[in-house]
Amino acid sequence: MMTDNQLRAVRRARTILADELRAGVDLSAPAILYDFLQMNFAGQTAESLLVLALDDRRRLLAAETIAEGSLRCVGFPLRQIAAFGLRAGATALIVAHNHPASDATPGPTDILTTRGARILFAMLEMNLIEHFVLSGDQVLAVSDFSDESPAAAPPAEDDRLPTIRRFLAGAAALLEPDSPAALLVEAAARTARGR
Repeated sequence: MMTDNQLRAVRRARTILADELRAGVDLSAPAILYDFLQMNFAGQTAESLLVLALDDRRRLLAAETIAEGSLRCVGFPLRQIAAFGLRAGATALIVAHNHPASDATPGPTDILTTRGARILFAMLEMNLIEHFVLSGDQVLAVSDFSDESPAAAPPAEDDRLPTIRRFLAGAAALLEPDSPAALLVEAAARTARGR
């Protein structure tokens, strides 16, 4: 646990770093990105979800903590993330959340949610570059724990259907009615309901 003085120092450093990054810094360099993420989550005792909106050259347009959770979980509000990215004029997003109570290994829900988010954001012409999970000095990319990785077996199909249905409902609400993307989401939702 950090002392009050340490927490104040972290908050001050976080403010300084955020001011530096507002100038359109290039976040394609992993070291700069990881430093920013680690500084953002330093000293936090509950999970939170940070979204970085980027332009097509991976320069930072805006950063915002979209959700705050408990010691062991945080929501992944797709509508809020998408709305933030669209407001910022982003062509790409980076999402990160912390695991203050455990290691940074992404869980099955992290993996499934990231897959769905990639699809939704692509429909909105925003590339989800990566979803990072942090704990202490660890920064792990969810994409490194995909299906091919035995450490990240996806949940059984029956467990995924409620998440898929919620994702599709959220995606439908963001799209223009009768647009090709909306029709595609509607067809997928009918298929998911039929199972």
